[in-house]
Amino acid sequence: MSNITNEKVVKLIDLLDAHLEEMKSFFNPFSWKNEGEKFFRRKAFSELAILSYVNRNFGVDTDSNNWMLDALYVHTNDAMYADLIRRNPRNFLLFSAPAFSLKNAGALSDNTASAINDVLHNDIVWAPERVPHRMLELLHFCAVYGFEETEYSWDDVGKYCTTNFSFNPIYAELEDVYAITHSILYSYNFGVELSLFPFVINNPDLPKILDSIILIYCSVENYDVLCELVATSVLIGDTDARIISFAVKKIVLAIEHLLSSPIRPNFKDEISENEKISKYVLSWYHTIMVANYTLRLLIAKNFPFSNLESEVEQVIKNLSNILASLNAYELSSAFYLMRQTEYPSFLNFESIWRAIIGYIESQKTVDGRYGIFVDEAHLHELDQPSIGKEEFNKMIAFPLSRGIEETLRSLKQVHGHIWKPGRG
Repeated sequence: MSNITNEKVVKLIDLLDAHLEEMKSFFNPFSWKNEGEKFFRRKAFSELAILSYVNRNFGVDTDSNNWMLDALYVHTNDAMYADLIRRNPRNFLLFSAPAFSLKNAGALSDNTASAINDVLHNDIVWAPERVPHRMLELLHFCAVYGFEETEYSWDDVGKYCTTNFSFNPIYAELEDVYAITHSILYSYNFGVELSLFPFVINNPDLPKILDSIILIYCSVENYDVLCELVATSVLIGDTDARIISFAVKKIVLAIEHLLSSPIRPNFKDEISENEKISKYVLSWYHTIMVANYTLRLLIAKNFPFSNLESEVEQVIKNLSNILASLNAYELSSAFYLMRQTEYPSFLNFESIWRAIIGYIESQKTVDGRYGIFVDEAHLHELDQPSIGKEEFNKMIAFPLSRGIEETLRSLKQVHGHIWKPGRG
């Protein structure tokens, strides 16, 4: 695939706009037949509201943005929507985005505004023990909407967010990644320039942490998460343009494949209690929506895409697969890939290599071997009780440990200056 250009990205955004409009009947919070569909449609409607808000403030003036605003106007100002807000104050965040988006457009009805005012003065909105990034979402609503009667501050909540901790990115699980992306998206108001958000993420290690996590999800090919990660990395700045360009190439290729697929969900009929169908429909709309936002953000921020030489691209791909293998605790795969990668090529990716080294060093047993296989050894013994753990160690654990040790020794001889053992 050729390198990414602004022209290619803009063309894809136009296609995404067209596909979103094609599925506009899906974004109706009142059109549902069962509980699963009800949640999907209301979540989708809220995400549509955020996309409309971002597009409007990015100066996007297209037919696509017009139908989004029309849908928000019709459904959010419906008396039933105000009733839903009053009936479900504890679940306010499911209904909040359409309200702030429509108020920002100067089109929110008095009835819906009154319902929001009543609910925000109800302690049950503030009482649930939310994780920090969900609390930031509520504070984000208050800031954009203009509600100032809260005792919580961005700093009070933000200091407990995952974004304020310097950790080895290989340890991060999906819930940690979503905590990071949501904290950044709400703290930076999705890239819309407003002076309403006093909380600043002050973690100098965060851009490098994101670089590694982006590469993990490039390998995993979870494009919903990858799009959010790229967007957040661009928002905080100090990012590695090569890694972002590599990730965007994968996103563009995946979205082009998705849009060309002959298999399409029927957004009117195919949402059901069937879990597989529901997940399929949900992933389809959400991938298109988050890709639309991420690509538009890249254009709005004039992101400087890198022209990756084939050798550099191959190194990034290898690093991506090594990180993902370690994240999945597939140490043998990671070890194999490490041996296939030329050590000098790691010079330009020191932070990623330090994450790899630190993680492997943290996986040392008390007897100095690499790899903690407590569960694997137990399963091996259950499967082959006549052989037992000793045979597992002899056949698998010990040879792998020796190979990792030799690889690390060779690497240390070449790049000892980046060696920081024990930093897991």
